[in-house]
Amino acid sequence: MLEPHSCQYILGVESPVICKILDTADENGLLSLPN
Repeated sequence: MLEPHSCQYILGVESPVICKILDTADENGLLSLPN
């Protein structure tokens, strides 16, 4: 995990499961939770 600025993180993950989850993120990077 990288921290280019205070309280900002970059997480590098190589997994197709994570890609599916990240596809649900909105323009702010927030993830939708299923109802």
